[in-house]
Amino acid sequence: MSSFALSPMGAGEFAPGRRENVTQPQYTHWLADTGPHSCGVWVGKLAEPDLARFSRENLEALNRVMTKKVTPRMMEVTQRNCNKCHVGCLDCHYYPGKNAPQGPPGTFQRDPLDNVYGDPQKTTGGMHRMLRRPTVQSCMGGVRGYACHAGPLERRRGDGYVRGSLAMPPWDPQAATRYQDVHYRAGIQCTDCHQPDFARHGHSALIRDPEPQACARCHPHQVAAWRRGKHKKLRCEACHTPIVFGYGWNFWVPGVERGIQTTIDRNSAYQKDGLAPVLLPDPEGMWAPYNCIPHIAANIDPKAFAASRLARQMGLVVYRSPRNRHGQPLGLRGARITRAYRSSDAFVLSDFYQSRVAPQEEGWVMAWLSLERVAHLTSGLTHQARDCRSCHTPSGRQEALARWRWLGSPDHMYQDVHHGTYRIVADQQGLRLEDLTAFDQDGQPARGLSDKQDAFRSRPADFRIKPVKEAELAAHQQLLERFQRQAKLARRIVRAAGIRGKDFAYRASELWQQAQAEAHHGDPKRALALLEQVIALRKRF
Repeated sequence: MSSFALSPMGAGEFAPGRRENVTQPQYTHWLADTGPHSCGVWVGKLAEPDLARFSRENLEALNRVMTKKVTPRMMEVTQRNCNKCHVGCLDCHYYPGKNAPQGPPGTFQRDPLDNVYGDPQKTTGGMHRMLRRPTVQSCMGGVRGYACHAGPLERRRGDGYVRGSLAMPPWDPQAATRYQDVHYRAGIQCTDCHQPDFARHGHSALIRDPEPQACARCHPHQVAAWRRGKHKKLRCEACHTPIVFGYGWNFWVPGVERGIQTTIDRNSAYQKDGLAPVLLPDPEGMWAPYNCIPHIAANIDPKAFAASRLARQMGLVVYRSPRNRHGQPLGLRGARITRAYRSSDAFVLSDFYQSRVAPQEEGWVMAWLSLERVAHLTSGLTHQARDCRSCHTPSGRQEALARWRWLGSPDHMYQDVHHGTYRIVADQQGLRLEDLTAFDQDGQPARGLSDKQDAFRSRPADFRIKPVKEAELAAHQQLLERFQRQAKLARRIVRAAGIRGKDFAYRASELWQQAQAEAHHGDPKRALALLEQVIALRKRF
């Protein structure tokens, strides 16, 4: 329990006597040093010392930077959505099932051996069943709550682990099964990779962003080849997460929330179809895949904006941590935020302009690109990793077309904007959106994006992927084809050695695995040399 009290779930403690929720309440207003956030602002600061009620401290800070004020009643309806993601012990470890025998009194169930990927409806053990190790479904809220970690699992990031509601576009009924994460299909639980460090801090030291050595526990040859190869500056996910979904837009503008007219209503039911994530440097300079999502927030005070730290960060890729994983300060490229973990997510504050679409309702508008680090939807059983040509274009320019549409009630659309497209571009001029289109429900042009055509662009920076000549790509492909031909023979030798119990069977198997890893993660020429060693073992039959 003392470990849980220090965790992000249990409110956190950064100094003796100073306990507060780890991250979200620090987003006190749109211009805070934390930077803007997809979930908006936390309008009710948790009270000290027992976290049992909300104060209005954050609401007062928010109203100091807005031209249209937020009332306490608006605060209440906004805060209700925020409160859905805060948990206690039972939310993770309580796992009710059918009313079947649980074993002798005092038995503590360790793992759900009789379920299907953590589905409570297929679990026996009775209504009071407790699990020592939470399952994937427990991390999602166990179907008892709305969210918990449903963001990276299936919702907000759009990459997803489980693939569920709001993760896949409903207009593609086969997408949920076509794009399942290979590790989820294999029955791997969240805590297999995001392990807690009970020796130091227990729950508060869950690994949020596992290093490649975590992959090496199951894929040692692949990680070793990657470290030697030409792609050692790329994270594993850069190639193995070839497609993302998720939010198409987020508009924080006046509207109606739970029947209450409010200044900060969130219009977020825009979902985009699948597209390749953009590759950008993370805080350590490693290239990683990011989901790029445009946002706006209305009625920002221009004087407050000019005096904020964000005004100096305009156009920069700003990471949501003050330091990288090596402890190096990020300066203006890092948000000032106190948290128990380090984040590689980022944002680009791209523009601050006076609304021309709805000047009376929106006033001055802040626009930003939310860059959410892709975490899951690892390729494997049902789809393939990115190929060379999907990244290495002749110019090095990265480009992806996003098609999006509104999924909610027509009454809550933003300015009659129902569906449309935009192009995500990353090249030597930086990161930006181009060719924004918008249509209403009848397919007629909607003017809701007319003042945003140039609002989403970073400062000039080189985000090109190294150009590779077509001749080099063709030569590489020929090497891989040659490898596949040789691999068939080598595989028969490995199988025969195992069946006949030869003393070199283990050696042959190791060489085979190293060759496979080297071909796809390192040097195909070295992979061919390893296959030659396997083939040479035929003489020992």
